[in-house]
Amino acid sequence: MNKYKFILIGMVIISWATVPYLGWRNIKRFTPATIGMSLIIFLESYLVKKLKWWNITKKLFPKMTVETPFICGPFFAGSLWILTLSYGNFYFYLGLNAVVDSLFIYPFNFLFTKIGIFQQGRLKRYQLWFLFMSKSIILYSLQKVYEKKIKNPMHRYSCNN
Repeated sequence: MNKYKFILIGMVIISWATVPYLGWRNIKRFTPATIGMSLIIFLESYLVKKLKWWNITKKLFPKMTVETPFICGPFFAGSLWILTLSYGNFYFYLGLNAVVDSLFIYPFNFLFTKIGIFQQGRLKRYQLWFLFMSKSIILYSLQKVYEKKIKNPMHRYSCNN
């Protein structure tokens, strides 16, 4: 196994190794919105490739999209963690996302570029940060919709409104 696959697999395994510490109730509560956002990001990956916003140069497996290890690893687990720690307090949620997104965009982006996994494209780092923050707002909105409309569909018909 080459070093790139080792790094990508390690990134996914380490991310998922933290998930059991969230507790089953939180995993069950926040997984639907996280899956929805992951699907949106998979669709976004086609736009990213066409517009050359960035390029992930190493694939885990030949038929897999290059973003898969990032989406199924740190994004998925990180989203579950951030929602668990901050859902219900939108400003704290935004602040926590701003910090985590900044860590990904600056130190981790630099590290992945240096080891040859990632290349910055036409999208500048500050634009990437705003893109990530927009996705975090979409994730929060998906969770709100899930909890209000899908998880409790009779909420709007209750007599206690």
